[in-house]
Amino acid sequence: MDLKYAGLFREVLRRLPIGVTFLSYLTDSGPSGVTGNLFTSVSLIPPLVQKGGFRSE
Repeated sequence: MDLKYAGLFREVLRRLPIGVTFLSYLTDSGPSGVTGNLFTSVSLIPPLVQKGGFRSE
């Protein structure tokens, strides 16, 4: 990640409330997503997050 986005990444994760998280993404077969109850920042450079307790929808 470019260092200019590290601050934005930190700001977004800092404001993430505790509770249910929904992640959406695009795949070759179309949009998809997962829900979960653990989502935390592990590293800014490289940008890494930890997820747990997720179920694919």
